[in-house]
Parts: sequence; C-alpha cells; structure tokens
Amino acid sequence: MTDVEERSHRVRHTASVILIVLVSILTPLVVTAGWAVTTVTNTDRFVSTMSALGTNPTVTNYVAAQGASTIVTRVHVQKRLEQQLPSSVASYLAPLLTTSIEQQLTKILANVLASQQFQHIFTTNIRRLHSAFVTAMTSNETKVSQGAKLALDVTPQLLAAIDTLDKRNVHTLDFARKYLQGDQHLLVTLAEGRQFKEVQYYFHLATKLRWVLWTATLVLAVAAVLIDTRRRRSGFWLGIGVACSCVVMLAGLAVGKQYAVSHSPTPPDVADVIFSTITSWLRWELRVVVLIGLLAAAVLWFTGPSKHARGLRRVFARGGDAAGHAIEGVIGEHATERVEGEGTTVIDWVAAHATALGWLGVIVGGILLATVANSLISASVTILLVVAWFAGLLSIRRRVGQPPSAGA
Repeated sequence: MTDVEERSHRVRHTASVILIVLVSILTPLVVTAGWAVTTVTNTDRFVSTMSALGTNPTVTNYVAAQGASTIVTRVHVQKRLEQQLPSSVASYLAPLLTTSIEQQLTKILANVLASQQFQHIFTTNIRRLHSAFVTAMTSNETKVSQGAKLALDVTPQLLAAIDTLDKRNVHTLDFARKYLQGDQHLLVTLAEGRQFKEVQYYFHLATKLRWVLWTATLVLAVAAVLIDTRRRRSGFWLGIGVACSCVVMLAGLAVGKQYAVSHSPTPPDVADVIFSTITSWLRWELRVVVLIGLLAAAVLWFTGPSKHARGLRRVFARGGDAAGHAIEGVIGEHATERVEGEGTTVIDWVAAHATALGWLGVIVGGILLATVANSLISASVTILLVVAWFAGLLSIRRRVGQPPSAGA
C-alpha cells in the first residue's frame, strides 16, 4: 500500500469515527422526539399512557386523600361541628370527629376510585379530551401555559362517597352535596404551571426537529459505514455507539426523575409514579434501540474474520452437526438419507445464499424487537433465535462443504 493510499484510508477512517460519534449523539434525540410527538398525537398511545395514572393505586390514594381533605376544609366541617357540639367539649371533640370523618371519606373515596367503573369512566374521558389536549399542546405557548394543569375531577366520586357515608348513618357531609352539585367542581392537581409549560416547549421543539433529526441521523449512519474502508468494523462500532448513547440517555432519565420528584408539588411517591408512567414508552423505546445496536454489533463481530469469531463459528457448526446426528438417531438413518436426497437442491440453495439469509434474520429480528417484543425476556428470546438462525446457516454451509464466509 502506497503512502497516498494509507493516508486516504486514515482520513476515511477518521471521518467515519466522527460520523459514528455524531450518530450516537443524535440517536437518543431522535427516539425522544419521536416518543414526544407520538405520545401526544396518537390517541391510543395517549390514552394508554394517561389512563395508567387514573388506575395506579399510589395516584388514586393520593387523589382520595387530597379530595377528602379539600372538601372537609372547603365546607368547614370542624367549624360546623363546633357549633353543634356542647361548648364544653366542642374544642376537644370537633377536631377528632373532623379527622375521623376525613379518614372515612378518604377510605371510601379510594375504594370508589379503584373500582372498575371509575377506571372505565376515566379512560373514556381521557379519550374524549385527547383532541383538546392536542390543540393545547400545538397552540402558541403563551396562550395556554398560564394556569395550565393536569388534574383529576373527582366530584362524581366524592358524591358517591358521601352517599356511602349516609348509608353508614354519617350525615355530617350532607350539606356538601349542594356544594358539589353546583358549579364548584373539585379538581385534584397532579402537575401545573411551569411543569406544563416546559413540556409544551419541548413538544414544540420535538415537532419541529423530528424529521430533520431522523433524516440526518440515517444519512450520517449510512455515510459512516460506507466511507470507511473496513465497513464491518465501522458498522460494529456504530452499533456499540448507538447502544451506549441510549444507555446514557436512560441514566439521564433516572437523574431527571430525581430532579422532577424533588421539585414537584405532589408527594415524592406520587411524582415518581407520574414521571415513570409518562416516560414509560420512552424508556422502552430506548431499551429496544440498545438491544438492536448490541444485536447488530454482535452479528457483525460473529460473522467477522477475527480469530475468536472464527472459533465461535466452528463451535456453533459442530453443535449443528451434533444436532443433525441426533435427528438421524430419532427418525432413522434410512429416512434421513431419503429426505436428504430429496432436499439436496434446497440445502445447496440455502448454503449458496447463507449470507443474504443471515441478514434477513437480522432484519426480521430487529423488526420483532421494535414491534412485538414488549419485555426483556421476549427481547432476549428474539436475540437467541437470531443467533440460532446463524448457527443453523453455518452448519448447513459446513456440511455442504463451503467454509463460512465473512457474511454468514
């Protein structure tokens, strides 16, 4: 190799490394932007995300406690009891009775909120309000950020809880029924003000940059592989870089959650649930990208020319031979020979196209990871199936007499 060619290879490799770094930085941003836009604009995704808040015990118990405390305070239960009780014991008994009534109301309201009926109503309301939420998120920020909030209207549930207390001969809150049946709806706030404004700002940013980021990342990724003289190596490090950047993003989400919890108007456990629920799809999508990046890197290494990769391929090939002999022992050698005789053409075709079939396995595995695999176990099984697919292809090539190439 001449000095000019060597210098050209170094320049191309350096350019490839720079592009790989850029793609690794952009990938988490692409995933986050896609998640933000899809979560808000896709009705099914929005409903599944937000309805989980209305059915989470931590959230419903908090809503029940806040609802009961608010209504007891607003209708001045303690003051009314002090007026009804003898003056000699009013100052002592009124606070105790108020606390007891609030606790009973909280317990009953929590049961109402945990019922299937409420969960169905809440999900229906979320679906109905989705279009209004999209309008608010896509409007000018200054028009909707003032006083914007994420809140639950628990007025019907409070009325049902008061009816339950009536059945238990506790009529202290009967006068609150007129208050709740009028224009005074009781809302329990989960997030408000600056939090909603920040979400809206980032949503606008994600909407503007989503397709630009996606296109730029794809072009840079292709260029990073094609520009290098050793494309398998660049593809390997591209997969590793993308996986590592998404792991860093997941770590950043964990840190962000701690910040959000510490600055939330709600209790820490409730804020934790809200943050985790809203970002659940984002964390899942980042994990999928991590698995795809690692899977691509593993396949490129496994099919490469390195000493360890060749040794591992030989191990898988011997395993395939052993499996073939085991099958012969089960169904009989004569039947196996007859099947092999009839299927020679198919086996030869598979051996000749093992490289293409190997990449087909990678593509199918990636699609399954992105669309079907919804847990770490199913993702791991998918990866193992892809590895087994490669092992089978290597075994066929070896038995046909064609040594494994760098592509399969």
